[in-house]
Amino acid sequence: MARTARLRNIIHCIKSFQNSDACVTYIQSVKREKIFFIVSGTLGKQVLPEIHDLSQVAFVYIFCENRLAHKKWSRQYSKIHGIFIEEVSLLAKINDDVMAYMKNVTPMSIFDVRKQKSVKQLNKENVNFVWTQILLENLIRMPRTDIDKSDMLGECRNYYKYNPKEIEKINEFEQDYDSEFAIWWYTRDCFAFRLLNKALRIEDIDMLYKLRFFITDVYNKLSELHNEFIQKSREHSSNLIVYRGQSIATDEFRTIQTNVGNIMSINTFLSTTTDKDVAIMYAGNGSERPALESLIFEINVDMAIEESKPFANIQHMSYFHDENEVLFSLGASFRIMSVDKLTENQNVNYVKLELCTQQTQQTQKLREEIIETLGEDYSLSTFADVLNEMGYYNKAEVYYKMELERVILTNDNEARSDLEIILGELARNRGDLLASFDYFNGVLARTSPTDYILLEKIHQHLGHTWHNKGDYEQALAEYQKALDIAEQHLSTDTVTHADTQIYIGRVHRTLTHYQEAIDFYMKAIDILKLSVSEDSSEYIFVYYELGVLYLHVHDKGEALRHFIHALDIQLSHYPPNHPTTLPSSPYMLAILDRVNSTSKSEPSM
Repeated sequence: MARTARLRNIIHCIKSFQNSDACVTYIQSVKREKIFFIVSGTLGKQVLPEIHDLSQVAFVYIFCENRLAHKKWSRQYSKIHGIFIEEVSLLAKINDDVMAYMKNVTPMSIFDVRKQKSVKQLNKENVNFVWTQILLENLIRMPRTDIDKSDMLGECRNYYKYNPKEIEKINEFEQDYDSEFAIWWYTRDCFAFRLLNKALRIEDIDMLYKLRFFITDVYNKLSELHNEFIQKSREHSSNLIVYRGQSIATDEFRTIQTNVGNIMSINTFLSTTTDKDVAIMYAGNGSERPALESLIFEINVDMAIEESKPFANIQHMSYFHDENEVLFSLGASFRIMSVDKLTENQNVNYVKLELCTQQTQQTQKLREEIIETLGEDYSLSTFADVLNEMGYYNKAEVYYKMELERVILTNDNEARSDLEIILGELARNRGDLLASFDYFNGVLARTSPTDYILLEKIHQHLGHTWHNKGDYEQALAEYQKALDIAEQHLSTDTVTHADTQIYIGRVHRTLTHYQEAIDFYMKAIDILKLSVSEDSSEYIFVYYELGVLYLHVHDKGEALRHFIHALDIQLSHYPPNHPTTLPSSPYMLAILDRVNSTSKSEPSM
């Protein structure tokens, strides 16, 4: 117990096993975390062949009574960081490695600017990065509430409840914290730094939301320092050169190595130094190969650059005053200029970067489309909207319900209706049709008979739910109500009106009324041509529906053409594996595979 307590001061989550099979099974099941594996010599020799090369295994430590007995066989495993017979030296090494790992982990995205000339050509990593950045921006700009700080500290206390040292720091934070010193707390090795970087690394949305209070303070303080830093620096020089030394996984290094000329965006706060010798010290000497590569980034910053993420020298604000630290905000982007070897040590890689603007032309266009759809109201509801659009439906529902509780208390009926429509849609998509009807009928009962825009939307959604229930006549009746409202009281060249045409077409297609279905689909396309650009995401569903229809009438060529068109647009707008109201991209790929087979049956929705 005492040993576990001492270890918990270094690593929060500890799992112990008496059975080797159970141990291996657990390690293989871990997907997003890194494992620091302590094992006896005898057991290590047995299990390491099975788990050593797994990416989730960071380092291995042999803890035994006879170092010499295990020295020979252990040499073949590069992740073994030592054979220890004393607890003190073992814990010291683990502490050093954990600290180095926390500093070294740099989640990144690569933008291939050479191949992507339009939004349609953006790869899935770039699309996912744009969505993630919008999510974080919403988090940072969300209005602050009185409970934000206590929300964060409650989560931190629960996470570190078995770690008395961190609980002391949490109590200190509660009593003494001031937003003026947010960066001091971020640079200190404590719960705030560790939890924030972990949440950013594994994209833990719920943890990031809990930490929104602190993320916002760090970002805002860095932005404030950025303005001062830029003004002072421009008086002396038009360029700044900073360095970062670290170890990096071999596969990540190869990604950098093969992307010279492309843009690398960092998905966390990035610490650098103006002192090259400090960077060399942190880089190591290449002795961790082949598992890890030692690497130094040299970053050239044009101080005249506009629209970059904030960065500043934080030496006077940092917990460590002697490292000449320059901190870059999460989301900073750099062009990879070259990858060479450090002159002083050929075992250390030397990567030259240049700070660049936040967006490429293609990602900027996608970003503008998303913002136009979501609006710029940075609220909990918009945060949930982003999660919903990213395909995190269960998480989105939690935040929508939180916001619904608030708007009911404030008697904001318009916001309540909007939220209940979304919740009705989410309930329908997970198969809870009773809850879906309850939400939509509740909104309908409160809606004014002259609120035609809302009535059109409600009847459209009721049609969807009846369709999912298999009552196609009732679905058609609801869609017809939506159609009549638009034709009698609203414009008929809107996306909503086009959608109604598609949904009516879908019912006719389901009922094998194929010509009627095609007529409605083509009406929808004509309306969309008047409303949106040709590569808009609004076209995805109608092209998918046409693909299914042509599959039913045995026109394989037309089916394939429409499926590919729908898939191309979807992949350029949504994150990978996104379960949209359409089948997700992998599902559409399965359809394409089926089109190329002899089967003509429609895939189940």
